[in-house]
Amino acid sequence: MCVCKTWILVFMTALLFAQRVPADAEDALRFKTEYEALNGSVTQAGEQYLSVEIPAENQVIYLTAEEAASLLETGTGVVLMGAPWCPWCRHAVTAWLDAAWETGLERLYCVDMTSERDGYALQAGMPVQTQPGTEGYFYLMEVLEAWLPEYTLSVPEGITYHLGETRIDIPFAAASVNGTLLDARDMDAELEEGQSVFEELTDEQHQALVEQAAQMMRVVQVALQGQEGET
Repeated sequence: MCVCKTWILVFMTALLFAQRVPADAEDALRFKTEYEALNGSVTQAGEQYLSVEIPAENQVIYLTAEEAASLLETGTGVVLMGAPWCPWCRHAVTAWLDAAWETGLERLYCVDMTSERDGYALQAGMPVQTQPGTEGYFYLMEVLEAWLPEYTLSVPEGITYHLGETRIDIPFAAASVNGTLLDARDMDAELEEGQSVFEELTDEQHQALVEQAAQMMRVVQVALQGQEGET
C-alpha cells in the first residue's frame, strides 16, 4: 500500500473515531439536560415534577424508534423507552442508571417516545387521534407485539373504546440477545396508599426498579461477554 493511501486510511479512521466519541457524549448531555430541565416545574394539572439528578457521564445512547426496533430484531442490547415529561419515567431513569453502574453495562439505549407514539384522546365522548405515530413506532410495536397490551380508551360511563392496535406504555424496557427478544416489561413499582407518582419513591420502591433493570442487563451482559470471548 502506498504512503498516500496509508495516510488516507489513518485519516478516515481518526475521523470516524472523532465522530463516534462526541456522539455518545452528546447523548449523555442531552439525556441529563432534558430530564433535569423539568425539575420542580409544574404540569398543566398542577402537579410538580420530581427533581432528578443525572450524572454528566452516563451510559445513554439515543435511538429512534426505528433504530430500536432494528436492534431488538437483529442485535444485542437493552432499550428503555420513555420521555422526560412522564412521571414514572423520571423514577425509572435514575433506577436504570444505578443498575447500569451496578452491572457494568456500557450502553443503555434510550428512545424518547414524545414524538414517536401515536396518541388518541376522547373528544365529545369519542376517540380522536391527536398525534400520528411514526413508521418507526409501528415497526417497534410489531417487534414487541407479543409483550404489549391493547390500546383502549374508557369514559366514566363505563364504555371502553378499542383502537385496533397495541400500545407501548412508558416507561417500557426490552432486552434482546442476537435478535432474540428475551424480556420486555413496564417499568414501575407498587405505590403505597395515598402516594402519588409525582412523589419521591421509598428506598424499597427504588431498589425494586433497580433490580428489575439489573435482571435484564445481566442477561445482556453475559451474552456480550460471550461474544467478546469468541473474538
